[in-house]
Amino acid sequence: MDMKGKARADPGFSLELFFTHLVSTNIELLLGRLSVLSSDCSIEQIHQSRVLIRTLCAHLDTFGPALSKPITRTTRTQLKRLDDLLAPLRNTDVTLKLLATEFSSSAPPQMQTDELLINLINRLRQQRVEQVGRLCEELELRQTFEIKSDVHHYAHDLPIRTKVSTRTSVYQNDLVHSCLEGALDKLFELIIGRKRHLSNRELHRLRIQAKQVMYSYGAAQTAGIVRDPETIYLCSQLHKLLGRHQDLVMMSSWLSAQDVPSQKFIILRQIWLDQIAQEEQKVYKKYQRLLATSAHSQIRDTGSRTSVHKP
Repeated sequence: MDMKGKARADPGFSLELFFTHLVSTNIELLLGRLSVLSSDCSIEQIHQSRVLIRTLCAHLDTFGPALSKPITRTTRTQLKRLDDLLAPLRNTDVTLKLLATEFSSSAPPQMQTDELLINLINRLRQQRVEQVGRLCEELELRQTFEIKSDVHHYAHDLPIRTKVSTRTSVYQNDLVHSCLEGALDKLFELIIGRKRHLSNRELHRLRIQAKQVMYSYGAAQTAGIVRDPETIYLCSQLHKLLGRHQDLVMMSSWLSAQDVPSQKFIILRQIWLDQIAQEEQKVYKKYQRLLATSAHSQIRDTGSRTSVHKP
C-alpha cells in the first residue's frame, strides 16, 4: 500500500479503542452465536460463526505486532479449535449445496441421475445429523467451555503491548499502517511466488491471506484509517474465486471417495468429476484474468505470466 491509500492521521487515534471495536465486538457476537448452537445448527448459523472466527483470526494475525504475542497466540489457538469443531458441518453443507444444484442436469439424456443423486444427498443428510450430535456433545465438554472462557477474557483485556500503548497517537496510527502493509506484502508474495504453477494447497493459502487482508483493510477503512478500495476489491475477488476453487476440490475429493452401487453410476460419477474439472479450469482462467488486469503495480507486470494448473 502506498501513501495515497493512507488517510490523514487522527490526532486522537487510540489503538485500544480501535481494537476494542475490532476484536471485542466480534468476540461477543461469536460467543452469542456459539451459545445457541445446541438448539440452532442451521446452515446460516454455522456459516456466520465461522466467518466471525476467521475475521478475528485475521485481525489477530494482521495486527499481531501491536499485541502481546503469548496471550494472542493462545487466543488464536483457541479460535482455531472452535473453527475445527464447526468445519465438518460447514463442509457437509457446501457439498450438499453443490450436489443439489450443479449435477442434476449434467448427465446425457439417456442416463437417469435421480437415483444416484438421492442416494448421495441422503448420505450427506445423515452425515449432517451425526455431525450436529457430535458438535452438541463437544460444546458441553469442559474443554470447550474453557476455550470459550479464554476467548471471552481476551475480549475484555486486550493485551496491547506496553511500549505501543504508551506511544503517541501518530506512532500508533503508523503502526496500524505498517501491519496492513505487512499483510498485503505476504499476499503479493503468494501471488507472484517462486513458481509459475500453484498447487491446490498454495491456492488455499492464497485465499486465506486474501481473506485476511480483505477483513483487516475493510475494518481499517471503516474506521477511516485507510482509503484503499483497490486492495479490498482485489482481495474480495480472490476470496470469491479461490473459495469456489476450494469448494470444487472438496467436492471432487468427496465424490471420488463414495461407493456407488453399479457400473452405470460409476460412469455417471466420472461424468460429474469431469464436469468439476472443467469448472476448475474456468476458475483458473478468471484468476489469471484478475491478476492480469489488477491495478496493483506489484502484480501488474507478473499477473499475465502467473498461471495455475490442475495438479
